[in-house]
Amino acid sequence: MAVYVLNEWFWHDASGDNDEPRRDAAYKVIVKLATSDDQIVVVCGGVYWQKMWNFCSQCTEGMSRVVVRLFVHSIFYNADRCLIINIDDLEEIEEDLAALFNEDDHYLVRAQVATDGSCIVSTDGKLLAELQRLGRSCVHRDEFIKQYLEKI
Repeated sequence: MAVYVLNEWFWHDASGDNDEPRRDAAYKVIVKLATSDDQIVVVCGGVYWQKMWNFCSQCTEGMSRVVVRLFVHSIFYNADRCLIINIDDLEEIEEDLAALFNEDDHYLVRAQVATDGSCIVSTDGKLLAELQRLGRSCVHRDEFIKQYLEKI
């Protein structure tokens, strides 16, 4: 089982903001995650949380609605697929560590610290470079999608 901390790129992709192939890939990740042993970490009160609910509430028809229902019922409401942590329950990161990252990314690092062995999936090159330098598990969205969709 792998544990992933996704940031808000996922919902931009799923909504089609980033382009149609990325939207389709996000849908495939949802389908695969729903049937896998893997888990995502969702920080209640974080940017991901806001984007997730914006996307879910705006999808009222078609394939987007089917994907939202699959996400909500098979992933979000399933404790084996989704670990929900309230942002107020996450410990603050140390000041020297916090200084390395944009404030908007602190919730990701805090979630990773709280979930042993998790991997941050992001598109932010600076964030990924700092995480790699610190020896923390992370991967760029494009590599994650490629590897995840090829995973047996």
